[in-house]
Amino acid sequence: AGMRPVASPIAFGASQIPKHADLSASCGLPLGLLYTPGAALDPAPTTFSHPPIPCEACGGYANVYSEPDPQTGQWTCVFCGMHNAPSRCVPAAPHHATTTARYLLPFPPATPTPAPAAAAVHTVSPAPSAAPEASAATAPAEAQPQNMFYFFLVDENLIEPDTEELSKRLLAVVDKPEHRDTRIGIATFAKHVALYRLALAGVAAADVIPGDTSLQAGSFKAFTDSASLYIGSVREVKDNLACILRCVAQNAYPARGRKCGYTSCTPLSTRPRCLGVAVEVALMLISASRDLLHPERSPGAVELTPGCHVVVFTNGAPSHGPGSLAPSCVPGSPPVPLMHGAPPDHGVSHAAVEYFHKLALAALHTRTAVTVFCKGFQSFGVPELQHLTLVDGGLVLLARAFDDVFGANLACILSHGHQRQGKFSVRCTSGLQVSRIIGPAALTDTTADQQWVTGSVNGRVCYAVYLDVVNLIEEDHGQAYLQFVMRYPDIENKLLVTEVTTQRVPLTSNRDCFLRSVDVDVTGVLLVKRIVLKARKEPDKDFAPEIDAVVKEIASRCGEKKGSLYLLPDHLSPLPQILFLARRGPLLGRVLQHRDDIDFARTILLQAPPEASLRMIAPELLLAGVSQFEQLPPEDLAMQSSNVLFLDQETDIFVWVGADVAAAGAADRCLLPH
Repeated sequence: AGMRPVASPIAFGASQIPKHADLSASCGLPLGLLYTPGAALDPAPTTFSHPPIPCEACGGYANVYSEPDPQTGQWTCVFCGMHNAPSRCVPAAPHHATTTARYLLPFPPATPTPAPAAAAVHTVSPAPSAAPEASAATAPAEAQPQNMFYFFLVDENLIEPDTEELSKRLLAVVDKPEHRDTRIGIATFAKHVALYRLALAGVAAADVIPGDTSLQAGSFKAFTDSASLYIGSVREVKDNLACILRCVAQNAYPARGRKCGYTSCTPLSTRPRCLGVAVEVALMLISASRDLLHPERSPGAVELTPGCHVVVFTNGAPSHGPGSLAPSCVPGSPPVPLMHGAPPDHGVSHAAVEYFHKLALAALHTRTAVTVFCKGFQSFGVPELQHLTLVDGGLVLLARAFDDVFGANLACILSHGHQRQGKFSVRCTSGLQVSRIIGPAALTDTTADQQWVTGSVNGRVCYAVYLDVVNLIEEDHGQAYLQFVMRYPDIENKLLVTEVTTQRVPLTSNRDCFLRSVDVDVTGVLLVKRIVLKARKEPDKDFAPEIDAVVKEIASRCGEKKGSLYLLPDHLSPLPQILFLARRGPLLGRVLQHRDDIDFARTILLQAPPEASLRMIAPELLLAGVSQFEQLPPEDLAMQSSNVLFLDQETDIFVWVGADVAAAGAADRCLLPH
């Protein structure tokens, strides 16, 4: 929500590319770009109803720079120089079309595809962007794809009032007309998993599965063979779902002070939650239900179609069975706020990370996203849970309560096409290569034309792409080319969309020309994302010295020495300020904050589009006037008694009301930001 249309899904860190590696390395700046597939484009991309035209030699697609010969009709590949056979389907010249072309075709027959080999990075998605609760509530509704499957996992440790609120919100969402034909399933989990038989009308019957160890395919065969007992369309099982949720609420822990026996007083952090096994049950049942509906499907096939969604509702960290967190990773109840740089015994559970990562790859292979709603203010193990949700296109959302904001977020999750799995590849001019990608994607191909698979395609997920100049780039006309190809299903699951974005970038061998072409905002985002990714992997380390070293390196390589100081060129002068704000802010600063909140914010940044990323790093400070806002620099001395200030940090808006304004009762009459 709130994402403005952009001219191109690609934002370069510099408008020119160095011809040789020495020039690129001498500046101390990252060479890269931010790629936002699915972003709203203005002007809209050219749309075709035929497949993209590949080069006969290298496979690169014809694009607006291919320039067909007016006499022979042959078009030239910009990557290998091959003269290809004439075609009427070559996109028009740049002044007639955008650099992005969109191809809409019916789905090809499903063919077996190898499972993802390894994750490119361990960072966000949303996946769609893990937007704050308020922004998700304002997201526009979209058409609902057919043959969707939602599986709900409810924590049995939720107290009775919370379970009642959850039931009310959940039934309100699934009872919407667009969900009437959606298939659903439900289970609860604590020390065991209770898999409810939705097909049995008028009774809440469940099969109990131990949560101590991972499931074996053979032992679960009895359940998969009778999968139709546990799933059904909302139209058929709505009443029974309501009956099951009432039973779950009646058997929930009572609220504090009401019949508070020993078990209800047990701290939340020590109550058993076999969340990992519960997700395994959901994935196996989803796979079995697909085989029932599509018996012609090839075993092991990965299809680019809208998939399924497993939605988990919990009020604590996994504490039983596979994926459970060690006690040192879950502070006691009530949780104690942890300083960034906490002692090592509060570090990440590596066994849980490995387990959840494998589970996420299995979910991605079955086109299933996993979203976890964490209710309350306990320790949830967010750094570990992110590995379950990022690659497959899900989210970890922190909810204060099961209130209206939660209901709006849940409706957004179930109606916003988060399950659209996509595949994208990157092709570069010879001598230029992709060194790394930061974003929620898994690498599936290690050839020159690398391919990544992502669990979600939408305009709120951005990938930071870092490039290396490995050989001298010698191209005609002094230009380099990059081509991004993204394939994903449309929201109605009727067409396969192929988006081909080709960008031409001038080459330079002049150091000053390269520095003048640097986009400070994009380069600052690339630098901060790289450091934040390291901080997620080493949460106990203080990264302030590393940021200081980066600033010093940039100043010494790009600036002019004046005595003991370095003077940067004017257009590069905002770069140290961006890094300083990241150093002092909640992403990397030594702030009094729980590790769940810190990792939550870092994960949002790592997959956020350029504008949102910059706002998280360098927040906007707004002075509220009578009819409009005035934007102030963040170091402005504006905290005066007569002012009302808003600090927009993308995930939160902080409001400061001066004493005189508060005394006059005028704060509620000030202009509020959208």
